[in-house]
Amino acid sequence: GNPDLCVAASCQNNEKKAGKSAYMIPLVASGAGVIGLVIAIALFLLYQKRHRSGGSNSVRNGPLDTTKRYYKYSEVVKMTNNFERVLGKGGFGKVYHGVLNDDQV
Repeated sequence: GNPDLCVAASCQNNEKKAGKSAYMIPLVASGAGVIGLVIAIALFLLYQKRHRSGGSNSVRNGPLDTTKRYYKYSEVVKMTNNFERVLGKGGFGKVYHGVLNDDQV
């Protein structure tokens, strides 16, 4: 604030440059924030669309299509031949080999 501190022209130019950059930095930062927000919303909507439609890698046809399919215990016993062949153990218990409409399940 002291006008006699710097009388050279170079000091006065720095003040003008500092004034321009003081407005430029918040402008660039807010622009980057808006672009980031738009990208985040686009990725979220893309995820929702894929999740709703089941994605491109999901199996929706054939005997493995289990959407809204419920089996009685007697049907499961028949499919697995009375739980004859154990394939392994999963997170929810044992996994059995079975046959449904001539397809292995």
